[in-house]
Amino acid sequence: MNTLGIVLARGGSRGVPGKNLAEVGGIPLVARAVRACRGAHTLHETIVSSDSDSILDLAEREGALTVRRPARLSGDTALSSDAIAHILESGIVFDIGALVQPTSPFVPSWHIDQCVSVLAADNTAMAAISVAESHFVLWSGQPDRPDCVTHTASMRRPGRQSDPPRWIETGGVYAFRREMFNLPNLTFPPGSVRLVPIAYWPHSVQIDEPADLTAARRLAIPS
Repeated sequence: MNTLGIVLARGGSRGVPGKNLAEVGGIPLVARAVRACRGAHTLHETIVSSDSDSILDLAEREGALTVRRPARLSGDTALSSDAIAHILESGIVFDIGALVQPTSPFVPSWHIDQCVSVLAADNTAMAAISVAESHFVLWSGQPDRPDCVTHTASMRRPGRQSDPPRWIETGGVYAFRREMFNLPNLTFPPGSVRLVPIAYWPHSVQIDEPADLTAARRLAIPS
């Protein structure tokens, strides 16, 4: 079975300009993602998709394959699925891909192995994704007319210890089968996703805003 680590790292970013080259612990985010992939025993190769010469050059120095992403797939509205489809169109062949996002700087290699292994061992699964347990109470709608998502208005809320676990995507690792890209709208058939838990802190830290980058830098141990 051919497995591939996939790092999507476009040059632009609205929230944090130049985000994928920003350093955490003295290491650029895209390099951290590549190193996590290359440290995973279940991955045969790692590829970086980008429109940025600086990112592609760094990826090659880190030992990754590279593919230049066209401008039409590099804007703020670009979808990860479209960038992965472009990798496939470029002639890259794999059975299982593991998308590892640079914006999750503390993804360990062993967790990539967990996600890939769970998927490889279950022929009925199309994807295995990184999640963290959550007991957050979620609301939707407007502040003056909210609806509780996690509990009904009439129920007595359980204590944390008896509250059934809920899972949030960490954004760190998405392992998937190549065949997923043959499905209509890339939708998962019922029961085809497996959840792979990891500690919320610090592995689930995501960098979307400047404050997130500052927090991550405080958490990181310089190399």
